[in-house]
Amino acid sequence: RRDDWWGAETGSHDLPKVERLKYIPIANDDIAGQLYINNQTDAGVPLLKGTFEAAKGFNDALRSWNFEGPVWGAADGCNFVLILNNQKKHFSDVNVRWAINHAIDRNEIANLAYEGGVPPVVVPISSYGVKQYLPLVQDIIDKYNPNDPDPAKVEARMTDSGYSKDSAGFWTKDGERVEITLEIPSWLRPQGPFLEKQLQAGGFDAVFKQGEPATIGDRLRLGETEVVWVQCGSITEPYTTFKSYHSKNSAPPGERYAGAVQGGRYENPEMDAILDEMEGMLHSPDDPRYVELTRQAFELYLRDLPVIHIAEELHVIVHNTRYWTGWPGVEDPYAAPYPPWTGWYLITMNLEPTE
Repeated sequence: RRDDWWGAETGSHDLPKVERLKYIPIANDDIAGQLYINNQTDAGVPLLKGTFEAAKGFNDALRSWNFEGPVWGAADGCNFVLILNNQKKHFSDVNVRWAINHAIDRNEIANLAYEGGVPPVVVPISSYGVKQYLPLVQDIIDKYNPNDPDPAKVEARMTDSGYSKDSAGFWTKDGERVEITLEIPSWLRPQGPFLEKQLQAGGFDAVFKQGEPATIGDRLRLGETEVVWVQCGSITEPYTTFKSYHSKNSAPPGERYAGAVQGGRYENPEMDAILDEMEGMLHSPDDPRYVELTRQAFELYLRDLPVIHIAEELHVIVHNTRYWTGWPGVEDPYAAPYPPWTGWYLITMNLEPTE
């Protein structure tokens, strides 16, 4: 802290009580939990739901956005998404992508992998302000009904595209199995075993591999692997999220993504035309044309299902009230709780020492 900060000198704001921020590299969830239990860190590192609840059992000074579970975390405008390379054999077939979707039980992942701490989702939209558009497209979602794990629908989609099962019960075509290597970064690992089991039960030769985000990200940008990642976008309107599905964000096979990686190298001139028009508009649910374009984009997304949204990301950001009070939360949502967001500096202005 600079004691000659202009904000205090002009009377705009009192000097913050926080004098210094210290960032501690933390290797994993278990270590972070121990640091919180021992009051060795005040905030910043999110915990898995189970780790947070265990840590809170040892240290009742810990809190998250919500005072009570099972949903502790706050929305950040992101969803967990299975990204399939739409240019690769098998995944270029919309029937295969839909079959994979019908093999996934989102409710099981939300309720077991995340212990009820996140809601399942089926479209690229979060529970931030953008959710105001959901009633405007709900009939389209109902028409396609993506949240429907159904072995019969898996079989119908796969057989329609000429696939059959081999002696081990895996889908094959022209002598080649549909292999899915699920590369998942460490912070998303709870869903890995569940997805692996669900896809195998659906007849897909799936293997879960946990890896480092940087390595997985590089392979994703080259289109070399199937990844569970996050898709983040606008928190107020659909366009900024949907623009990931514009062809300009794709790349020729073997080349690095030209833009957002969450689009699965989906290329569709129909979607491009819709997004191009949306880009130049005032994004408002009160504009009939914008709403119509939004509906068209949702229709194409669900028809083609370039990627598969699974659940909403609700980080359990931890705040320790042992030494500091004034943290934001559901009762006082004055700032988003995420350290990478600029609003976090407002939090440092609001904190008061306990002693």
